[in-house]
Amino acid sequence: MLPVAGTGSPTTRRSVAPLLWGSVGVLTFSLTLPLTRAALVGFDPLVVALGRSAIAGLLALPLLLLTRQPRPTRAQWRHIAVVAACITVGFPLLSSWALARVPASHGAVFLALLPVATAILSLRHTRERPGRLFWVAASAGALVVMVYAVLARGFDGVHGADLLLVGAMLCGALSYAEGSVVTPHLGSWQVTCWALALALPVLGPIVLADLLVTGPHAPASAWAALLWMAFVGMIGGFVAWYHALRTGGVARISQLQLVQPLLAIAWSSVLLGESVPVSLVVAGVLTVACVAVAQRARA
Repeated sequence: MLPVAGTGSPTTRRSVAPLLWGSVGVLTFSLTLPLTRAALVGFDPLVVALGRSAIAGLLALPLLLLTRQPRPTRAQWRHIAVVAACITVGFPLLSSWALARVPASHGAVFLALLPVATAILSLRHTRERPGRLFWVAASAGALVVMVYAVLARGFDGVHGADLLLVGAMLCGALSYAEGSVVTPHLGSWQVTCWALALALPVLGPIVLADLLVTGPHAPASAWAALLWMAFVGMIGGFVAWYHALRTGGVARISQLQLVQPLLAIAWSSVLLGESVPVSLVVAGVLTVACVAVAQRARA
């Protein structure tokens, strides 16, 4: 069992630097859903989902070798394997399949549950135990999301795209929780690169085979979206986020993600021209408010 670092000393808690790193990560992540939707215009969902990680892995592997980074221990590899499965396969694949059916702004609402899910999944690595207020607020936030999903899509039950978005959200939360365990021992960019390098031998052949069948012909906007997600999203975003979690503490930094759904909705409107109904904004604001109360109760 790896020793688990604390949630930051008083000095780091008061430091502005972790907040800045976390803000960079959140800003980068908020573009993921809109850019996924943009890339789907020219690529098969499988290429969009796995291609971003495969392309990023082509940069991560030589970077690790050139800088002669020490290999993770067997215990660390277990955590990295979970991170790799979640950030290179789970989240991108589930979100790509979902966004082939629903607008990016719809998917953004589900991401409002990420801070709560991250806090819950990280409990086994910390001694913190949230109180009753936390669970009340977390349940209220989940209820808002489920009610909105049903009302927005009609009263004909939960759709497959909604379940895919929930699965993607859980993958994201699990990757943050597991990554925060090994980042203090390996470093933020090293954890990200080891996860991408671990997945490359599996993802590379799958993406190439799919491109041979579907063809690599896509508009420049789709290529730009895919490359942005590969280099800026998969590497830059996760490096910044894991560094912020390590230096600022999971409970404190995770609160920054409360604004991610609203940012994603705004990006969807600006970049994709998606209409943003008032009900969606209200649902996002209510969910963010519930998660904010839950995070404050836990901290």
